[in-house]
Amino acid sequence: MKLKLNNDIDLQGGIKSLEILKQNTNIFQNWNKKEIAKLSDYMRFFTYSKSTQLAIKGEQVDYFGLLINGRALIQVDNKVYGYLGMGDMIGYMGMIKMPGASEHHFDIVGEKDGIMAAIRVEDLKILNKKEPIIGFKLIELMNRKAYDIVLYQFEKQHLQKEIKMEAISIPQKRLQEYFEAIPSFSYFNAVMEKRDMRYLLTGGQIIEFDQQGGNNIIYEPGAILGRQEFLQQSVWPGNIFGRFSGIFIKLTIENLQDIAVQNAQSAGNLLSQIMNCGMLEIKRKYEEKQNEFNEFKKKYRSQDEEKQEMDIIMQRLKKEAEKKLITDEEYQMKLKNRNQNSQEEPADDYEELKNDYTIIQSQKNELQQLLEELKKENLDLRHQLKEKDSQNKFLNAKVNKQLFQKELLSKGLQQAVESDGKQTSFLTENKRALAQKDKFNDILDQQLSHNRKLQLVTKCGKKWLRITKQNILKKKLTQSSFFPNSTNRSTIYNKSNLY
Repeated sequence: MKLKLNNDIDLQGGIKSLEILKQNTNIFQNWNKKEIAKLSDYMRFFTYSKSTQLAIKGEQVDYFGLLINGRALIQVDNKVYGYLGMGDMIGYMGMIKMPGASEHHFDIVGEKDGIMAAIRVEDLKILNKKEPIIGFKLIELMNRKAYDIVLYQFEKQHLQKEIKMEAISIPQKRLQEYFEAIPSFSYFNAVMEKRDMRYLLTGGQIIEFDQQGGNNIIYEPGAILGRQEFLQQSVWPGNIFGRFSGIFIKLTIENLQDIAVQNAQSAGNLLSQIMNCGMLEIKRKYEEKQNEFNEFKKKYRSQDEEKQEMDIIMQRLKKEAEKKLITDEEYQMKLKNRNQNSQEEPADDYEELKNDYTIIQSQKNELQQLLEELKKENLDLRHQLKEKDSQNKFLNAKVNKQLFQKELLSKGLQQAVESDGKQTSFLTENKRALAQKDKFNDILDQQLSHNRKLQLVTKCGKKWLRITKQNILKKKLTQSSFFPNSTNRSTIYNKSNLY
């Protein structure tokens, strides 16, 4: 039964939904807004609610779905096995034609209201014809998700930029003979169409390599390198050297995009089949280990057999350890070299400490000299402040004296008026008194203005003195950063004895 994917959200809402996925997940990270808008033209955006059937167990996978929000249940016979949320996908393994994934293995039912974006198989074919690069990038997205799931299922790890190589030319027929002669490529020979094989041999670059040195991991003919790095667009985890002369095919993302321009379906098939081969290899290795373990458990184990089996296990563990750890001889050699180097280190440390001590002493002398100069300036400033204070006191006394004289003059004028009743003498004395009063007021204003200036100078001097003290303290703290933190060097110089 083909599920109905009713398109009940407009195009602008669909574009916004995909942009939300880009912002909140690692999906569409290498997509720009224009590419997302083009993809939205071929996708269907619809809402689902609780109990909405999104996939039926045993039915053919006929669409690829992306959950924008909400939550769905993964179940079989009403038994829940997991949940799907934002960014999770439906039908991606079937869309890349992974063996055994052409049908849904679970029922997927909506649990909370949400939105899903989907594209049917027939719409993907149209997308590949009209927008080949967009179609290829969508297939790449499905392959990355599938490879990550398989890698985690069998090896319990997730998927975690450029080596320059010179391509050579080699006849296509000769490459095809290589493919047919290598047993590991039997999968490609069985499933790949001649058209896809032709694009693989002509669309990629042929790289010739020569022997350059040993390696911890040996790649035999038929090995495929860089699958995870290709999907993750990350750097190579290590150096790869050729043991013998040989040839390999280099296939970059640019090569596949060029193929997609000519035939997007072939580019998608190539990528899917390469990744499917890797996922089947991961599954095969896992099943081999499980079979070995099951056979080991089925055996009747006597004491002698248990000892032999333990020896076999220890040998396997030893071989695995030898791949990752250095041998005892190398360890002893490194330990010996380390001891020799450690004997030479004290002399070097002594010279280094001596140089550091010389630098610290010179910096100490400079700071002490600077401190003496600042102390001298501070002392001169204090003397100037004392002089200004004494002058201020003198001026205050002078003002008080003039005020007292003014008071006496006023009393004298009053007595003169009382003793001499003549109007003329009173007016004359009054004029004189007023003239002296005006003169006194002018002098008083000048003295008060001068007094204010002196007070302002005193205030500025005190402020400058406070800032100077702060600068000295900052220089002390700055000087402490020049000293080594280690306990060996702290005995040479103690920063608390600087001043």
